[in-house]
Amino acid sequence: MTEHQTTALADGLTVAWTDGSCIGNPGPGGWAYLIQTPEGTVTTRYGHVPDTTNVRQEMTAVCKALEATSDAAETLLYTDCMMIVQGVTDWLPGWKINGFKKSNKKPVANRDLWEHMDDLLEGRDVRFEHVKAHTGIAGNEAVDTLALKGAHDE
Repeated sequence: MTEHQTTALADGLTVAWTDGSCIGNPGPGGWAYLIQTPEGTVTTRYGHVPDTTNVRQEMTAVCKALEATSDAAETLLYTDCMMIVQGVTDWLPGWKINGFKKSNKKPVANRDLWEHMDDLLEGRDVRFEHVKAHTGIAGNEAVDTLALKGAHDE
């Protein structure tokens, strides 16, 4: 557990870790989350998608974690996907205004998942934090292992 995660739990936050994986990109993929409540309950889940991309699995993991947490829970969500952090904190508001078109007027990829994530975040207190992948951070390593397992499941 990181020092930041320990502080978050002590502050009454739910902590979530998410990751996605894909073999071949596109190819078979997996998503995973680990959620720890302030009371100490830990829940892990993972799943398999037969034909997908890595980005879709990263996004699916976040959506599944948000679906599994209480709307009332203040949540700190860790991901090793900087695109998700930037998407939620920087790009999503503009995309919504511009009909999910990027500044170059091209459609935003994975619009369905961005819209679902936006719906899940509505009225909730969720903070996203980026962590570097494959650096020995326990929560990130756990969901990486589970997402890979999901990618290999059939």
